[in-house]
Amino acid sequence: MGLAGDTQGADRLSCKEKYDHYCKRVLSNKDVLARILRHTMKEYRKMSPEDIRACIEDLSCTLGGPSKTGKDMRGRKQNQKRPEYILGVNTEDSMPGEGSVLYDIRFMARQPGGSQGKETTHWRQIMVDIEAQTKFWQRRLEPRAVLYGSKMICSQLGRLYKSPQYEKGRKVYSIWICTDSPRRLGNRIFHIALHRDEDYETKPGRAPDKTRYYDRLEIIFIYLNQKEKHKDPLTDFLSTLLAKEMPWQERLNILRDRFGLQPDDEMKEEMKEMCNLSEAIERDGIRKGRRQGLREGQKQGKKQGRKEGLREGQMRILRLITKMNSSGEGKLIFRLQEDPDFLEQQLKKYKL
Repeated sequence: MGLAGDTQGADRLSCKEKYDHYCKRVLSNKDVLARILRHTMKEYRKMSPEDIRACIEDLSCTLGGPSKTGKDMRGRKQNQKRPEYILGVNTEDSMPGEGSVLYDIRFMARQPGGSQGKETTHWRQIMVDIEAQTKFWQRRLEPRAVLYGSKMICSQLGRLYKSPQYEKGRKVYSIWICTDSPRRLGNRIFHIALHRDEDYETKPGRAPDKTRYYDRLEIIFIYLNQKEKHKDPLTDFLSTLLAKEMPWQERLNILRDRFGLQPDDEMKEEMKEMCNLSEAIERDGIRKGRRQGLREGQKQGKKQGRKEGLREGQMRILRLITKMNSSGEGKLIFRLQEDPDFLEQQLKKYKL
């Protein structure tokens, strides 16, 4: 699903799909992204959210360095007012013979210190992918994240640089926000990154460790759980931002007072829609649960009824056999199995 303000397209979606749409819209706000980048990417750790915001989709640079034409790669002028929400780059990544990948939110960011003159080089641009996940499957999630990050690295060849200029590749961050994580992982942040280990036989200093040549991929998992205590300001912020059971006005007040976030009217409306949709999803889940419970109850009732009916029938026949034996009709018992009409007559005769 695209990130442009395609709210008309959202009208045709289900409640669950609409909620995901507005969730991605809220996460694509630059003020929100600035806080995510500050707590997950080492390049922005010492910067304020306002300074980080200026680095997101910085129009003073193209993907290859400073713009000589006064425009970025999409033809936008440098003095164009920066939108509140990112425009993003193509969310579909496909290569011949390798299938395609659809990203939730993908954009470019300028690495600090790389926007003026000769200081701007190819590796000063960073590609960022943000993925919002509502279902947790660790055995599928981590391999998928590695695939997405690797795909973003491979897709640069032929687009942003040509062989053998591999050092011109951009660094990639793939950030996964898991909203319904298990309590054992709740409100924790995990990093997966490339690093170099030297063989124990290698003498120190023989091969200088130039990290900028291989520090090209980092994968970050942000696991959220509403029932666990927050040990990190980012998980606290995101849990409040994406809370499903918190009234939207209360959420806005907390975001403003505790985290200093000042949502614009568009973001307020989207957060209100998220709150309404989460309530609709909950009501729909309750209705489905009731229907499922009713069906299961009816099914179980029929099954139990058959069991009880069979048991009662067996007890009636056993009592009938006992009465026939005591009345001297034991020789006729074999007919009970062979002749259903005789069985019914005997049950009526002995009032069973």
